[in-house]
Amino acid sequence: MKKLFALAISLIMLLGALSAFPVFATEPAGETQTSYTDVVTMTALYNGNKTVVSGTVYSVSSAEELLMFNEICNTNNQTFDGATVIITKDIDLNEGWTASATAPTNVWGAIKIFKGVLDGQNHTLKGFYVADSLDYKAIVGTTGSEQAGGIFCVLSGTTCEVKNLNIENSYIHSQKLAGTVAGVTDPSVDCNGLTISNVSSSAIVKSDGNGVGGILGDVFNGNSAADSIIYINDCEFSGEVTANNQVGGIVGTGWRNINITNCVNNGKICSLANSNIGGIYGVPQGGAVTITGCVNNGELVMSNKTETNVGGIVGFYNGTTKLTVDGCVNKADITCNVIGSQPNLGGIVGRTKSNNAIIKNSVNIGDIVLVLNGTVKNHNVGGIVGVSEGVITINNCANFGDITSEDEMACSIGGILGAGNPAITATNVQSITDCLSAGDIGVRMSYPGGIVGTYQRQNLKLTRCVVLGTVTELSAGNNGAYGGALIGNINNSLNITFEDCYFNSAYKPIATWVGIRADYGKASFTVKATGKDDVSAEYTAGANPSAVTNALKASGALSGESMLDLNAMQKLTALDWVNSWKIEKVGDEYMPVPTSVASLIAEEKTEKDNGVDYKGVQVALDKTAIRFVSVVDQDLYCEKIGFDVLIIKGGKHATYTLEDDTVYESLLYTNLTKPEGEQSEVLTVEGKYLGALAFTGIDSDVTFAVKTYSKIGDEKSYDDTYIVSYDFESGKVFTYVK
Repeated sequence: MKKLFALAISLIMLLGALSAFPVFATEPAGETQTSYTDVVTMTALYNGNKTVVSGTVYSVSSAEELLMFNEICNTNNQTFDGATVIITKDIDLNEGWTASATAPTNVWGAIKIFKGVLDGQNHTLKGFYVADSLDYKAIVGTTGSEQAGGIFCVLSGTTCEVKNLNIENSYIHSQKLAGTVAGVTDPSVDCNGLTISNVSSSAIVKSDGNGVGGILGDVFNGNSAADSIIYINDCEFSGEVTANNQVGGIVGTGWRNINITNCVNNGKICSLANSNIGGIYGVPQGGAVTITGCVNNGELVMSNKTETNVGGIVGFYNGTTKLTVDGCVNKADITCNVIGSQPNLGGIVGRTKSNNAIIKNSVNIGDIVLVLNGTVKNHNVGGIVGVSEGVITINNCANFGDITSEDEMACSIGGILGAGNPAITATNVQSITDCLSAGDIGVRMSYPGGIVGTYQRQNLKLTRCVVLGTVTELSAGNNGAYGGALIGNINNSLNITFEDCYFNSAYKPIATWVGIRADYGKASFTVKATGKDDVSAEYTAGANPSAVTNALKASGALSGESMLDLNAMQKLTALDWVNSWKIEKVGDEYMPVPTSVASLIAEEKTEKDNGVDYKGVQVALDKTAIRFVSVVDQDLYCEKIGFDVLIIKGGKHATYTLEDDTVYESLLYTNLTKPEGEQSEVLTVEGKYLGALAFTGIDSDVTFAVKTYSKIGDEKSYDDTYIVSYDFESGKVFTYVK
């Protein structure tokens, strides 16, 4: 990603400060432990009649008792239905063994079926070695035969729960379905409410087949009702998953409703055959799927086979019901060197067939690289979604990753959506709203678009979308070149609407805002811009596409601005800077981003001796004075920048003055009120270029509240309140976000 802004806004503490860097997710938090009474040891159960009593709590405190638990389940056919098993200590089943395919002393046979509650109480279990899977269909009594393996083969029932558990140094192998916790959930009974929560695993999970996840292999449920849901919450995987197909960092595949919330994959996820891979969920085959607040940091490894659908969060949604991805982040790079049939790659979702796909408030950070040397055409790559073959809505998403293709076959590459090919009626509208494409796109062959690569059929609406990155077609290749700043190729498409969209006119060599494939049918457009008349145009095959696109561009209804010139940001007045958009730091760069995306970027700060970067205010300090300076380059992203300063403690004898820094010009200070003692009135300093606000005569501890803002027209967009506390005796400054 090229440096788009030279926004010199820094907070410098001469006597004490904090550093700032973007953090896109927090790790899963441990649950508060439940207090258990009337606990029966697993030894007592084992030495008794080995019959589990519903409502009883059984404890496991050693490797011996863990193996007793396994035997009671598998030999005595106890499911612990209605009972609870608690882990009271960290346990290592095979001390001195390192997880591998080499069997240790204690081999763990997957527990056939578990219907109770397993509460690890945040303890760690090590040394699981699962070499063989079980026929789960024979276990639950359904027709057919299929293998599954994990610590448990099958989780079953509405009250089944596995929680507060860490799994380390473990090896799990299955002939087909596999996951650290379980291979599959029960397809024969109602599993509404079945939950896996606060489980972490660094296990090696391998399968000779399909449907493998770091936590759970396959999602089934005997109750297919819309309100019957399985839950996976606050789980983390940091091991390695290897299988033929349908692999995911948390879940491999599934057929029923599931909610996955606040899960993180740090592991390496590998496909050996058809590469359908998701950083969180590999291949949902059906059911309503909701994934919220999840993060993928893990490497996604593809094979040279015939089908490739890879996404940072979801690989391939192969159903027609509802897919919702909300507040998710992919940080991993995706590199595809597969010689196969139409690879579909997306920073968040690789491919979806859903008739109701909603992707919102999500971010892709990773770069996506195609290194393909085959003869296969029609690769689809998107910063957020690779390809949608159903109905999709993408709202408040941002792609910061660069997308590069070195292949010379046809590619549809978009900063947000690679390709839209909906088999739908004219009443359905595909929409992309309040989205940012900040990564650069460089392709060797055809169809690069800042927002969408290729769109076919009808009814696409782009609203308040911003393209900051460049869109570059590297060579004409062997099939000719298309491409556009917003859409690379409109292919026989009707009712395409652009409303208040902006793009970087610094892209090259593509010289149009939308590409039209000249030999493919009709296309019709409407361009809307706040404060301007709507402009419409139609295109028929055989005509000159440039005549249409140039006419629309010349109308002024579509804004192509050089985003390398920050003065141009003043022209983005159609964006809602109060509620929907704000300036935020991403990595080392400041840029306009959707507010919901900015909320994913929490700035973590720790005390240091000097140097802090924060939100456009510089604080310089000596023993008796403190200066607040708002510093910007000569080009601004808005009409004005300013800050409010409030003395909230001390400072009774302090006075203030305005200092003009001669480097900056045109000081425009407004609404200045001299503070008097504690809880002073707010001093508001605002201008196109700002000097400094200095408080002198400080003779005691003083605490300031500082809030910076950007301003367009009369609307202010505020950042967090920043507390600056000065300890007079020590001369140290302490700062934090309120």
